[in-house]
Amino acid sequence: MRKLIAVCMVALLALAFGCKEKSSAEKGQDALKQVKVPETPDKVVTEAVAAIKAGNFIAVYAMLPESYQKDVQALYKKFGDKLDAEMWGKIWGTLEKAVAAAKKHKDKLAQGAPVPPAAFDVAEQFLALAKECKLNDGKAMKELDVAGFLADNGKKLSDFGWKTADTFAKPQADEAKKMLDGIKAEVKETKENDAVVVITMGEEKQEVPFVKVEGKWIPKPLADDWKKVIEKANKDLDEGLAQLDKNKAQIDGMLKGLDEALTKFDASGNPADIMGSLGPMMGGMMGGPAGMPEEAPAPEAAPAPEAAPAPEAAPAPAAN
Repeated sequence: MRKLIAVCMVALLALAFGCKEKSSAEKGQDALKQVKVPETPDKVVTEAVAAIKAGNFIAVYAMLPESYQKDVQALYKKFGDKLDAEMWGKIWGTLEKAVAAAKKHKDKLAQGAPVPPAAFDVAEQFLALAKECKLNDGKAMKELDVAGFLADNGKKLSDFGWKTADTFAKPQADEAKKMLDGIKAEVKETKENDAVVVITMGEEKQEVPFVKVEGKWIPKPLADDWKKVIEKANKDLDEGLAQLDKNKAQIDGMLKGLDEALTKFDASGNPADIMGSLGPMMGGMMGGPAGMPEEAPAPEAAPAPEAAPAPEAAPAPAAN
């Protein structure tokens, strides 16, 4: 009996550990391993285009050299480490409240400005997608792995993007799809680690040099500029994060003011309840106090009246 219990315990433990959900990073690495990276530069072009159109962004990401992927992940990690999960949640909570109130009073909003009827549905669909992808989850965003995120959500985000484009700008979306379908690539010359690819887009042809980096073909301009691009991205991110940290209290006050305005608007349906709050908040962004109007300057004191000049003395009468 004891042996049977021991065997059952071992089986349960094995099942528990075997069924443990993989982390985002583990999923990302698994997805990257499943991608067959093209072995020729012309195939890099055509397969990247096909992957972009299909929303298979992990396939495009896999075409980057491994060190480039590490640079991207390190850049995101810097952002994630500094992300205030609580404030991130407040931002998304305010956005959800705004969309719900706007849809509730869409007829009144349409009186002031023409709003496409589909805009409210698209906004709701975006929020639902953000929740599904955990974009609104501060903790998940802090721990996000780029490869894992693309593997899990790239197709969903791409489908939403194309659907939105079809809704609001179908001619332009159709033109973009046609342009992607028409891209062709042909190797003009190749050496061991260098190649020239002729890329055709409609009537235009362009010769693009390619180089091999860490065993993967990438455009030479990308290889030449990568270090500078990453350095600039890190510098810009550092400056942005420092500014965000400096203005944290101001942003929190703006969110609070907007939340109060949305509560009023949700109850009244009067757009003035929102617009009356946006002005002061925009003033806050420009340097005034956040979440409240700037105080009017005190009126200048009226100047004291000048004393009237003393009357001149009357001339003495002339002597006889």
